[in-house]
Amino acid sequence: MQTLVLGAAIVDLMMQIDRLPRSGEDILCKKRKTVVGGCAYNVANTLKNFDCEHDLCVPVGKGSFADIIRRDMREKGYKPIIQELRRR
Repeated sequence: MQTLVLGAAIVDLMMQIDRLPRSGEDILCKKRKTVVGGCAYNVANTLKNFDCEHDLCVPVGKGSFADIIRRDMREKGYKPIIQELRRR
């Protein structure tokens, strides 16, 4: 049986900080990590880890975050098939 996973893929920015800032305060982060996530993307990666057959269908827009998502999808073997939908 094959599963179709529909939903979202997003880019999470994870930052290591010493403490939470007070209201209106800025603080510097020590480390920053960019990770692709989102409900559908996380489910698809779990299915991939269990060697379950599946397809992933998530909208990916344009811009630097979309480029990160596309690159991660290619590295994991997902093929973005639908390139563009146009409104009439």
